[in-house]
Amino acid sequence: MSVKQPGLRGGAAWYVVVALVLGVIFASGAASPARAKWQDLAAQDKDKKDEKKDEKKDEKKGLQLKSERKIDFSTDEGTWMSLDVSPDGKTIVFELVGDIYTLPIEGGQAKLISGGMAFDSQPKFSPDGKWIAFLSDREGSENVWIMKPDGTEPKQISKDPNAEFASPNWTPGRSIHPRVESGLRHQHLRNLDVPPSGRLGRANHQSQALSHDPPPRATQ
Repeated sequence: MSVKQPGLRGGAAWYVVVALVLGVIFASGAASPARAKWQDLAAQDKDKKDEKKDEKKDEKKGLQLKSERKIDFSTDEGTWMSLDVSPDGKTIVFELVGDIYTLPIEGGQAKLISGGMAFDSQPKFSPDGKWIAFLSDREGSENVWIMKPDGTEPKQISKDPNAEFASPNWTPGRSIHPRVESGLRHQHLRNLDVPPSGRLGRANHQSQALSHDPPPRATQ
């Protein structure tokens, strides 16, 4: 009886198959640390992108303040307040400790229309009674804003990080004239146009000077 011996070709083929399998196993084992490192780098890159997005969101928010606690109080009087009466004579708008309220002219319960961490002040009704101009630092620096009498649709009118605005007042048309302090002895009026839609207009910087410099002395 004769027994067939495995040929050299068949044995070599088996050796090749085993070598390939072992190569795949070792290669996958060696690639695992590299893959893990790549995943860590990708995660770090994603975290950095998320941080940049958060920073951009914070920049848009402007005022970087968060309340630590809340204080509730009731009062029927105030001091150092700015107030105005609506053109129809029915409503008073006033500021109190950085918030703005409305109140029926005959008295009653005041309604908060603008509050929060921002300091809002010096409200002024427009001639048609459809808007209220006021000052607010809700974007980081104090600027001129407008809003509806119920506090909705707040819109920033001026965007000046360095000027000190005061006493916004409406013209008979659609403009606001706030007083701008640009130095210890110099003030001027700035013209801010507000279209009927309430959308932002172009600021007219041809302003009227209100200098507080003393008059020159007469010389002999």
